[in-house]
Amino acid sequence: MAVALKEGREVRGVEAIAERPDGTRVRFLPYPTPLRDASGRLVGAINLLMDVTEQHDAELESARLAAIVVSSDDAIVSKTLDGRITSWNAGATRIFGYEASEMIGESILRIIPPELHGEEREILARLQRGERIDHYETVRVAKDGRRVDVSLTVSPLRDRSGKVVGASKVGRDITDRKRAEKMQRVLTDELAHRVKNTLATVQAIANQSLVRAKSPTDFVSSFAGRIHAENVAWAFIARTAGQSAHPSRQADPRHRGRAAGGDGRGIDPSDGGVRSRRAGRHPRARETADRGVRLRRGSARRQSRGPAGR
Repeated sequence: MAVALKEGREVRGVEAIAERPDGTRVRFLPYPTPLRDASGRLVGAINLLMDVTEQHDAELESARLAAIVVSSDDAIVSKTLDGRITSWNAGATRIFGYEASEMIGESILRIIPPELHGEEREILARLQRGERIDHYETVRVAKDGRRVDVSLTVSPLRDRSGKVVGASKVGRDITDRKRAEKMQRVLTDELAHRVKNTLATVQAIANQSLVRAKSPTDFVSSFAGRIHAENVAWAFIARTAGQSAHPSRQADPRHRGRAAGGDGRGIDPSDGGVRSRRAGRHPRARETADRGVRLRRGSARRQSRGPAGR
């Protein structure tokens, strides 16, 4: 107002802050305008104050959201209801390889595998009904042809009247997670397979020991000896596995039979010992297993004789 009176001109575009009696502050735009008489002489001024607090807060929120979109590692994309891309952030560029200039105005189908185009049509139909889609896992195609596992959250965009005019998509790259889940399934299946094999071996050992046992004590001794032999065989294989797998040993014809050979026999009840399928593949492993069984047998016979039998 002072400037308008002193210089005789309008003042526009200057934002100011006023404090109310209750201490709250209000942002406003002043519109001081000089008043002149019929001769053009300055006789006063009139001022209009426009409250722009809400507008200012909205601009701050928009700037904050824009910063989040720009800096996000997730792909954040907006599109029209016919699938035309209207915005493309840096996260989308990092995940899919396309720059914003390459994608804005293009169809979203450009990054969707041909076999999943029907999926996109269903998403657009749900958006037109005002539905939101949360954490939908699917696949997209990067610029270099890679298939990218993504988790999508899709929300409808509305105009001032509440009409749905487009959609925003937030896509998170979950390729590493999917790869880890696949590896976990493989390891779990392998573990289950190994446990089943181990239990089958133990059951076979128990059955053979029971058939040949003459007493409970004899069964315990025979069973323990066979388990011990199995452990000895496995320990020997573990110690020599690295040597057997060495390229120089694999190339040597003298070691080929040891790496792939063995008679492949399972449990042999005729000698009272246990020859596991894996132990049977290595001659030294079989010798070690048989030696363990013989030691256990001798110990069992000495215990059964007692002092009177000596």
